Amino acid sequence: MAAGIASVIILLVTSGMGHRESNPRRRLATGVRGRVPALFIMGDSTVDVGNNNNLITLAQATFPPYGQDFDTHEPTGRFCNGRLSVDYLGTCEPSASSQLARSTLDQLFSRMILFLDSIHVIYESLEYRVDIDDLLLVTDPDPDPPYDAATYLGLPLIPPYMLMNSTTDISKGVNFASAGSGILNDTGTIFGEYISLSQQLEQFLVVKQRLKVEFGAATASRLISGSLYYISTGSNDFINNYLLPGNPHLDIFPDEYEQLLVSSYSDHIKVRQNTK
Repeated sequence: MAAGIASVIILLVTSGMGHRESNPRRRLATGVRGRVPALFIMGDSTVDVGNNNNLITLAQATFPPYGQDFDTHEPTGRFCNGRLSVDYLGTCEPSASSQLARSTLDQLFSRMILFLDSIHVIYESLEYRVDIDDLLLVTDPDPDPPYDAATYLGLPLIPPYMLMNSTTDISKGVNFASAGSGILNDTGTIFGEYISLSQQLEQFLVVKQRLKVEFGAATASRLISGSLYYISTGSNDFINNYLLPGNPHLDIFPDEYEQLLVSSYSDHIKVRQNTK
């Protein structure tokens, strides 16, 4: 296993997993483009789009220079001067794909080859008989249009759960990510308030129920089952937990801590799979 889990990024495509194409990029395009009704996002500051804005925490991005290059030129809660990778993933269409967006997505997907051993362990433990290529979206080193990542989804900017109201359109997805959080529930306490990955999964259940109320059980079930799930987490479990003086895991070695993270992450994935 790789020494040190800097970050775990995984996209789960819950529709069409059994379908196979000989070309991996074509298989990805077949399984995703035009068939993903919504994007649900969980994780930490790498994908937080404003969920921490009203929390009592040091992990906030509500002041300049954050947001200076965003569409509104104002801070939004994104830990970035502009859009995040998940914003590009959701909104870019073939006619609007800029070189910047393509470059950003190329970097994003190149990171998804990290920790394949860990991901294999997770899915073997869940007894899923699917190929890892069906779960991790990995681009070619030199992708050819129209199979580059920036052309797939064509969704609007996904709203943060904590800033939603009764009129917020959740039919295209919801972002639950909270800066400072990690795989373990005790990761993030150094900053103040945060929304753990377990709590994010509970919020997903609330959204699922609202979808049933607004669209009916059958339609909601199809939407949930056919959506893309993006989880970006793991770095805070080391930087802002295990490597801190006095952390509660000082009695275990790094390899054991990695196993703890893999096991905990596996449990989170099981919960999400069981909520479809």
